Amino acid sequence: MKKLINSAFAVFAMTIFIVLFSCKKNKDDGSIPKTSTKGLFGKVLLYDEFGTKVSDFSNITIKGYCIDSSYVIDSVLDTRFDSTFTVLNDENGNFSVPNCHTGLYTFVFSKADYGTNKFVGIDHSSSMSDTVKNVMLSKSPMASVSIDSIRLSKDMKLLYINRTVTLTSPTSQKYSVVTRYFFSNSSSVSNALYSYQWVSGATQGVGGYVSSVKVQKSTDLFTSNGIDITKPIYIRAYIDNIHFYGYKDSIKAKIMVFPNVTAPSNIVSFKIDSL
Repeated sequence: MKKLINSAFAVFAMTIFIVLFSCKKNKDDGSIPKTSTKGLFGKVLLYDEFGTKVSDFSNITIKGYCIDSSYVIDSVLDTRFDSTFTVLNDENGNFSVPNCHTGLYTFVFSKADYGTNKFVGIDHSSSMSDTVKNVMLSKSPMASVSIDSIRLSKDMKLLYINRTVTLTSPTSQKYSVVTRYFFSNSSSVSNALYSYQWVSGATQGVGGYVSSVKVQKSTDLFTSNGIDITKPIYIRAYIDNIHFYGYKDSIKAKIMVFPNVTAPSNIVSFKIDSL
């Protein structure tokens, strides 16, 4: 009997140890406690013209629109379009819309001297707590770009672009920029009039640095992105922040807006023979 009691005590002691150890592990594992607050939550990230992260979250304007919300009124489902509301962010760039009702939401983010950003058509249920992806706001960088020449490979599968990027900052700070290319069958191609866009690798240096290189682009996605390869194709380049982003201006928009592109290049054209 004594042996049986000792065995039972040992099992009981081991159980207590496991419970205590498990509780301690869960408490210190660094996980973020879940909140019971329902609503939409997110965070704004800011980058200056050098692509450096900054933390001055003052004077950020966040406008919200519930473009299609649903209420139950007298047991009848009624769809309404709501008015604009203002969202506040804290000193760390976090923002929230607690306890908002079910609907499709759009948010517009802006700050003086920074490019606008926009999230369109966020589907939210009032019973959920949804966190949207981080919002980036960036400044337009200081650089210019020119397209020196272009040519196609013999099999027409590669486009070779010779371009020159000049960094124009008046300071000695090293920074990076990217080059964004816009393609269209229109001779007026621009960042607002295009069928297909593509971004190349970074150029890094200090103010006054000049980089002339040849980049290559596959032509296999032109047709699927609205380019008619039996007609002349026009191309124009722009400079973008190393922390670049784009957004659709509306749910039905077919092209992206890139708010920080600057210094448009010359326009050149080429022709791909139809197969």
